[in-house]
Amino acid sequence: MKCPELLAPAGTLENLDVALRYGADAVYQGLQGFSLRRAVKAEMTMASIREAITRTHRLNKRYYLALNILAHEKDLNELEQRLPELSTLAVDAVIVADPGIIRLIRAFGWNVPLHLSTQGTVVNREAVKFWKEQGIERVILGRELNREALLSIRKACPDVELEIFVHGAMCMAYSGRCHLSHYLLDRDSNRGQCAQVCRWKFDIEKDNTDSVLDIEEDERGTYLLNAKDLCLAPVLSELTQLDCLKIEGRNKTSYYIGNVVRVYRWILDALAQTAPPMIIPQAWLDELNKVSHRPYSLGFFDDQNDLFGMETPGYIKEYSMVGMIDRVEGCELVIQVRDTLKWGDSVDLLGVNPETDIALVLSNMRLEGAETVLEVAHPNQVIRITLPQTLSPDWQGALVRKRLV
Repeated sequence: MKCPELLAPAGTLENLDVALRYGADAVYQGLQGFSLRRAVKAEMTMASIREAITRTHRLNKRYYLALNILAHEKDLNELEQRLPELSTLAVDAVIVADPGIIRLIRAFGWNVPLHLSTQGTVVNREAVKFWKEQGIERVILGRELNREALLSIRKACPDVELEIFVHGAMCMAYSGRCHLSHYLLDRDSNRGQCAQVCRWKFDIEKDNTDSVLDIEEDERGTYLLNAKDLCLAPVLSELTQLDCLKIEGRNKTSYYIGNVVRVYRWILDALAQTAPPMIIPQAWLDELNKVSHRPYSLGFFDDQNDLFGMETPGYIKEYSMVGMIDRVEGCELVIQVRDTLKWGDSVDLLGVNPETDIALVLSNMRLEGAETVLEVAHPNQVIRITLPQTLSPDWQGALVRKRLV
């Protein structure tokens, strides 16, 4: 079986390290001011991008830079000024959506592979062929496609790399081209500033009165535009003819990235070694419920149309990252604490491979450099714990989690 590239988001350098550790073949990040994630932690400065590229290539993996805003005039002017420096970056591809940005890059002479963002709204074979004629090497298809359309486009375009999103948040607008946030809050979704207005609860106000009426969508509530999260893990065997499977989440935590990436890595590796049909272990799919998420859906893949109309804009969150293993010294672990840990807490050390997680109960926490036993460890402290067995040094960088409920 052909094994598609597994592409993971990396909003920070830590997220990048975690994504690569847990099995991503490639990562993508956004340049400050030019990607669709303008949150501080999801866009990178030039210095951090250079460091990210170095770390990625050191592991012989691929790095993609997102310049996928729909640019206004002032954006193009700034990009023109920055192209001399950007063109020195050893990126493996640039993700773009705006024809103006594509033209600027080529006119400058930056001969970098270009991937067309899902913002390009490509949902048919002729559009794929058009963009190939413009020099695009990979097309990230729209999320609106079902299984039949995906296979049809694959068959019609064998000489173009095709990528789709398989996991993460979904947008209520067509291929993410939404104006609600811009209209209501002057925050342009198409330039990385989405306020997720679609997650709000809506009411109707009666004209010329103070009456506010509930919108009775159905028995589930009035969140008309609120989308579930996409999860195509159960149907991954049907997507192996594509070139790249992409996880959404540059604003997510390193725990989210690590746990989601490792599950998709497990499934893809198993598919590569198993004759079809393969039954995906339920325990693997259950791991996807252990990150913060909205209820999952197959999106448009199977035409069930169960994507919208959640009861609440909130997330299901039953587990949290509480630490990261800084180093291993025989039977002792040195852990960077990220959330409060208490004597008697049950925690999991997350392994790279299936069935390698280690569950333990904290009973001997000590502050690094001290012998005093701690009853409570707080965020940003560094602690030591002693294990009943010796761990290999490659556990360095592993995530530590605990159940919240």
